[in-house]
Amino acid sequence: MRELVTYKRVQYQAFVDKLREEGREIANIFELQNEDDITALLSSRDIVVDATPFIELAPSRQPLVLAFEVLIARMPSDVLFIADEEVAEGGRYFLRNVFDAFKNCGADAKGDREDGTMEKIVLVSLEEDEYERVVRALNDELIGQSRFKEAFREHSKSFRLFYE
Repeated sequence: MRELVTYKRVQYQAFVDKLREEGREIANIFELQNEDDITALLSSRDIVVDATPFIELAPSRQPLVLAFEVLIARMPSDVLFIADEEVAEGGRYFLRNVFDAFKNCGADAKGDREDGTMEKIVLVSLEEDEYERVVRALNDELIGQSRFKEAFREHSKSFRLFYE
């Protein structure tokens, strides 16, 4: 039985931290491009595949759905698949033949208030070490997007210098 474990965006870091503590390696679905990639990735102990980017693209590209189904079928049943809850809900119809069950990860969200909203952070009011922590968190939590992350770092530094 294959299941897709979903997470809310605010749960992502806590969920991934928990998986890493368990000794699992997180991989993006697009790292599995060919048989060699799959074999190399599966040689690690426990693999977790984040299917979010694929699920976002698939509804507009029907041939991808078939390729995804074949890819999933070739993977061992103990591979854990995860995805952003909102994205998975949007792709639930075409995923019905791929996954037998959908469940939430149940991880506690870091930085949440009691009402479920995130605390607002103003970059110009942060101390230098707090600012660096925010930039590191963005770097760790945002998968890929290296050009954006570098541009954000540079622009936010300039912005902070201008407003000091």
